[in-house]
Amino acid sequence: MPALLVVWMLGVGGVMGGCQTLQFYRQTTHPSLDLDAHISPELRAHVEAQQTARIEALSAHQSRMIPLAAANVLLSGLLIVACARALSGRPSAHNLALQAIGANIAYAVVDYVVSAPVRYAVIHAGAQHPPATMPPIPEAQVAAMYAWFFRLALFGQLAVLAITAFALTRPRVLAWYRADEP
Repeated sequence: MPALLVVWMLGVGGVMGGCQTLQFYRQTTHPSLDLDAHISPELRAHVEAQQTARIEALSAHQSRMIPLAAANVLLSGLLIVACARALSGRPSAHNLALQAIGANIAYAVVDYVVSAPVRYAVIHAGAQHPPATMPPIPEAQVAAMYAWFFRLALFGQLAVLAITAFALTRPRVLAWYRADEP
């Protein structure tokens, strides 16, 4: 099932993102971005401003971001295992996949709400330091564009998870998983 492969990849991305956040808190210093030398100075300043704001916000909200990162690693790991079992065609493996998908949907919503201060810091920094290639737009509109980017990313993730859950409940899929049961 292609949907399970896509969700499996979401799980891999979640484990990597959670581990990256946990690694951030293990480090005492945070190196600057290694940007391509061909990037314009204006774009470099834009990206560095957002990165600095993200680092400061992550440092300020450590008590909420560490548990979120740990939950991301665990729930994404569960998603990987559940999708692998479902892809192997094991009897009733779709049940674990449905539970893992449900848990990851709940996590995505909680993560979006709880990590709002970090997201707002990045949005604010991006709005204050827009790239020079962008036409002159009021700061509030630039901030709204960034906010919609984050909302659309959340919606995309939730849509993929929901469509996969829906696919796992279709009669043909259920019949396939129940074919090997005694």
